[in-house]
Amino acid sequence: MRAHRQRLSLPLLTVPILGVESVWSTEMAFASPYLVSLGLPKSIMASTFLVGPLSGFLVQPLVGGWADASQSRFGRRRPFMLAGTLICGSSMLLLGYGRALVTLFTTPGSLNDILTIIIVVGALYIIDFSVNAVMAVDRALIVDVLPPSVQDQANAWGSRMLSLGNLAGFYTHVNF
Repeated sequence: MRAHRQRLSLPLLTVPILGVESVWSTEMAFASPYLVSLGLPKSIMASTFLVGPLSGFLVQPLVGGWADASQSRFGRRRPFMLAGTLICGSSMLLLGYGRALVTLFTTPGSLNDILTIIIVVGALYIIDFSVNAVMAVDRALIVDVLPPSVQDQANAWGSRMLSLGNLAGFYTHVNF
């Protein structure tokens, strides 16, 4: 019974990687054409995507350190995973409804366009930061809850979930 339960826990423990990777690959598939449609110059758009790797460089060690020091009754990693997921979901909504939100406060015109670009680019930045936060704590959770003898299997499941997440994210681009 224990072996069966452990085999099931490995994919379940790595499901957040699938979600994070789905968000990231959807962002990579949709963000460029969306930013161009908003009027963002291509030269600035290219620099916008530098935030992803830079956020990983900064966010993962910071969140990892904060999670290591956490003494939450829900565990050291799970509160950060939940917060990152909620922030990411909110930012995805902001990304999709940025123009509608700005239009509530401004009239169509150049100010509306500029504010929409600022809101959408800001949402992309927040998505990148939150995705990196969730990824960092999920990888650390694998090390925290599993014995060393099965961590390689869990990381293999993480790679599978990462691949499935990439496929899911890009599949949405093909179908929409």
